[in-house]
Amino acid sequence: MVAYLLRHSQLPDHHGWVEVERLISELYLTLEELVQVIANDTKGRFELSEDNFSVRALYGHSIEVDLELEPSTPPTTLYHGTATKSLASIMREGIRPRSRRFVHLSESIEGALEVGSRHGQPIVLKIATPAMLTHGHKFYHAQQGIWLTDSIASEYVSIISP
Repeated sequence: MVAYLLRHSQLPDHHGWVEVERLISELYLTLEELVQVIANDTKGRFELSEDNFSVRALYGHSIEVDLELEPSTPPTTLYHGTATKSLASIMREGIRPRSRRFVHLSESIEGALEVGSRHGQPIVLKIATPAMLTHGHKFYHAQQGIWLTDSIASEYVSIISP
């Protein structure tokens, strides 16, 4: 529920922040419980402000927010996890963010497999990041092995696992 409110509701401000007091009142949590949720999130989705006054999600938004991410140079290889049922569409049209703001990419095959398995029979796609950079595409480092980009044309996608 924390992820939903921080990424998809009307609570976040323009930069994605929600006051901690407001969030805990919406969720009927204590401050300690919210801090535990954030600390125990293995995906590293959340960030507390330096003064502990506000919290935000670092990626996965469907709402318009400016996280003030700066373009970064990604690793030579990034991976995208999806379901096999989406493969034909991806190879025809590329990877689009759909209801999200960005396409999410993983630094590891394991991370991509985990994401793909949430949507059905998983498949891992390798992304040609050097070629995308050469053609002017931007990448943003979100958190813990997660990278974001606007979209990926099918020419930059290859299948590495069935």
